[in-house]
Amino acid sequence: MTELYNKKFLAFLESLGLKTGVYVATTGASLETPAEINMFRILGADVVGMSSVPGAITAHAMGIKVCMLSCVSNMAAGIEGDKTLSANDFIFHMRKNAKKLSEIIVKLIENL
Repeated sequence: MTELYNKKFLAFLESLGLKTGVYVATTGASLETPAEINMFRILGADVVGMSSVPGAITAHAMGIKVCMLSCVSNMAAGIEGDKTLSANDFIFHMRKNAKKLSEIIVKLIENL
């Protein structure tokens, strides 16, 4: 588990100008509270998500080379003041970034 994500894949994604960072996984499905976000920040988190890590761990256990891409769809609770988060925010940002994410995935597959 010390090298869950394939270094070659990570290097390629970084060569495309993508950011790497610390992803904290929660059990979800929920939006984190401002206090939880503050705790995650203190622990060194860059982003928080729910579903990606269990799949990555399972794939790694099966001997599959793993790479994870995440599209950040919203600022965490409390970051933008009193703004209320909704599912519509997630849908808006994912639709906005779907084409770019698809292009990155194609480039990654071509590089395999």
